[in-house]
Amino acid sequence: MIHPRVCGIRLHSLYYYCQVLFVLKTTKLLLLFLLVFITSNRTQAFEIDQNATPDRFIGLKPTFLTKTQAVALQTKSEDKTNFTAILEQADSAGIILRNMNVSGKSIYVQLHLQNRQSTPQQIGHALRILHNNAAPNIEEFVIQTFYEGVSGTYISIMRKEFIKTVNSAQSSPEELWNNTEITTQHETFNQPKTGANLVRHPIINYFKPTMLNLTLRNKLSLGKGRRNPLYRSDAVIGYKKADPHKRYTRLQATSLSFNLKNNLDRLYLDVRPVNLKAIRSDEDIYAEQDFIVDTLYDGAHFKVAKDTHALIGAGYIDEGFLGVGGEILKRPLTKNWSLGLEGYFVDKRSPISFGALSIEDQKVWTAHAKFTYDMPKYDMRLGLRTGAYLDGDIGATASLTKNFRNGAKVEGFTTLTNKKDYDNFGDQTNLEAGLRLIMPLGGLIKPFNIQINTDTSYKPFVRDSGQFIEPPFKLIDITEKLDKAHIEKYWNDITK
Repeated sequence: MIHPRVCGIRLHSLYYYCQVLFVLKTTKLLLLFLLVFITSNRTQAFEIDQNATPDRFIGLKPTFLTKTQAVALQTKSEDKTNFTAILEQADSAGIILRNMNVSGKSIYVQLHLQNRQSTPQQIGHALRILHNNAAPNIEEFVIQTFYEGVSGTYISIMRKEFIKTVNSAQSSPEELWNNTEITTQHETFNQPKTGANLVRHPIINYFKPTMLNLTLRNKLSLGKGRRNPLYRSDAVIGYKKADPHKRYTRLQATSLSFNLKNNLDRLYLDVRPVNLKAIRSDEDIYAEQDFIVDTLYDGAHFKVAKDTHALIGAGYIDEGFLGVGGEILKRPLTKNWSLGLEGYFVDKRSPISFGALSIEDQKVWTAHAKFTYDMPKYDMRLGLRTGAYLDGDIGATASLTKNFRNGAKVEGFTTLTNKKDYDNFGDQTNLEAGLRLIMPLGGLIKPFNIQINTDTSYKPFVRDSGQFIEPPFKLIDITEKLDKAHIEKYWNDITK
């Protein structure tokens, strides 16, 4: 057993490491943004042969899309596979393609999925671009899906079958589905060579498939007294980046939260007394800051067995805590259920320090067992977690999530623990309930891929019991777009 003092020393070492990391990452991002704009008028697309002359220049005029775009199918294909045109057309359509490779009569490509559309629709848009620019002898397209850096299945589709489905009323997506092979391994492209030179800009290679995002976050709750309802609005700007390696994928997340407006200044006067060992009930103090380092996280994802994922990470995990932890998840891609464990050992961040970067001497831990069951027919997921929460209370949380085709998500939850706490009306109860709506609004595709979302939640501001860590990466969300049930349900979207 590790002595608590040793744990404290290790968390303080992590704190100083994150301080240095924050300065380095901020400086690096500013320099990269500057370099992109300086070199934007000299951007070129490179073939696999780096000595080849690019076909044309690609501009970086800012472009906004609410979803990826479908290009028209051409009746005549290229004499040879034109990788430059594939990258250019994919970029203009808002599609992120990487690491293309050709073997015999097959072409392989990695498709990095986005949350604004169904997986089959994004696959269909990628197939159109591949068909228009692939050599006539190419008969098979092999697409490997990725979401937030995690690899999914290999989807092998015959070129003639896809064209027949799109152009002919005599063929249907169901027939294409029956002739499509979906596997977790591929005998030819299981270990593809890295095509790092297959990018349209050597500096933008850093940002794609980096997931830059802007989230407009709103928190609402009814409250006691003249301030009704209570609210807090902020803008969260950050990025997530995935670096695949042979045995693992490194996951990084950095985000800054800028407080826009709130009325939490009378939270304690209207609702509850001050808690000197607050877990989440001191949110009004965080809201007084102009900006906060929301997350500064470095972790790794790897597969420990078939259909079993593991995720470990450390840093500023969420707005309130710095620490270390992770989760393990068993989720068969062909099944509707998942089972997992998670645990974190963290130290409370000081809300009165610059960017909430300092930590207080308030070390806590949390651990849960989790279970989910998907209902593909209704696009709903039932979730259950049980274990120890951050305030030392024991209990369980039940949730029901509805997913929509455009990436929107509505979640309702109820938490019951063995410790009473205040609600927003000044009463004490063991029960907490809330709602959450996440809505993708679209995104910029040039000069960077920036996703824009809204995140609105309705839950009590003042509770310390029933609280858990909200890490930037969750295995259940990462594997959602890769789930075979999701692909099968929306397979008809492949022709849209």
